[in-house]
Amino acid sequence: MLAECLSEEHKKPLYRVNLGMLVADMRWETTIEEIFRQAHVWDAILLIDEAEVVLAERTQESMHSLAWVAVFLRKIEYFEGILFLTTNQIHMIDPAFISRVNFGMKFPTLDSKTRLQIWEKMLGDLGDSNNADLLNLEKDTLKEWAMKPLNGRQIRNVIYSARLLADPPMTGQITKAGIKQCLADVTNFSKKTLALIVSVFHLFQVEFE
Repeated sequence: MLAECLSEEHKKPLYRVNLGMLVADMRWETTIEEIFRQAHVWDAILLIDEAEVVLAERTQESMHSLAWVAVFLRKIEYFEGILFLTTNQIHMIDPAFISRVNFGMKFPTLDSKTRLQIWEKMLGDLGDSNNADLLNLEKDTLKEWAMKPLNGRQIRNVIYSARLLADPPMTGQITKAGIKQCLADVTNFSKKTLALIVSVFHLFQVEFE
């Protein structure tokens, strides 16, 4: 979300790359070269997700992994622009790489007040033509939605899914009912995912005790 806000504020395109998908590309070196070249030509903000895929500390590295790290580090070191590297596995990042980062930032869990501001901003950005059913939305309803423990990306996904449910999809009016349905789906999915993670963790505890 920070990269998107800076992209909008500075009128620069945002070029987003997922390293988790890129490592499976047999032409990875050519692809990396092209990504950084395009970001430079476009004067884009480059956002690279899942940085730990390449920059994790390794003990027994394959030649493929070593080549990946060498090429990637060289590209980011000489990149003349704004580059974001994101990870939720900071403990996996090789300390040798941390010294190359100009500025690190940890994002705390959003509180309900901040989530309310995100809801208001994202719904306001829809425009009146797509927002007719939401123009007179009660403040209490927005506060209720803001109580759901979602991050900015999940809130955006809720609104995007509601646009898909519109008639016609993406261009029709978004309804309050559509938002509520998508909000419930995203919230339930998050709870099930957390339950699965807890269950798997408990299983490993039992096996190793």
